[in-house]
Amino acid sequence: MSTTSSIFCTAALIAACTNTAQEPAASAPAPATASAESPAPVADAGTAATDQLTLDQSVDFCVRLHEQVAPCAGEFIDLNIELREKHFPDFAEKAKDPKTRAAMHDEGIKEVLADGTGPLEPRRQRCKEYAEHGPPTPKSAVPKMEACFAKSACKEKVECMRPVLDERYGKRAPSH
Repeated sequence: MSTTSSIFCTAALIAACTNTAQEPAASAPAPATASAESPAPVADAGTAATDQLTLDQSVDFCVRLHEQVAPCAGEFIDLNIELREKHFPDFAEKAKDPKTRAAMHDEGIKEVLADGTGPLEPRRQRCKEYAEHGPPTPKSAVPKMEACFAKSACKEKVECMRPVLDERYGKRAPSH
């Protein structure tokens, strides 16, 4: 799977895909909390001099995000598709076709699971690529998303993420 050619680029929700012409993102359930291998929550993000996460903080946050949404991959992809339709007219046009939309959904699930489960280093590398090619992640996103991660039900967790993700997509929209 190429991170620059993926259909969904889920890490892009926080960091942004390298190619905005290609939209939303994907294999086994992820842990609900930081594992021994994965980073802890980015709790100190607000203490740096800027209002953006550093590259290392962005990578840690991206890994954490994907571990949190892997168990909710279907709901997460549904929201991604909805937001991409809202902000990207070309994507919305493609998503009108039920077969195309179903393929996008299936590919997105695979990408969410790949980005949220499995060996840590490949996931960190993908997150680094996402972070390097996307807009900076505001530190203000961290406590908002941590509050969402604390929700146990997928529907509530993903819906809680909507405002942050909507803002991120808006910043990547063609008019920006």
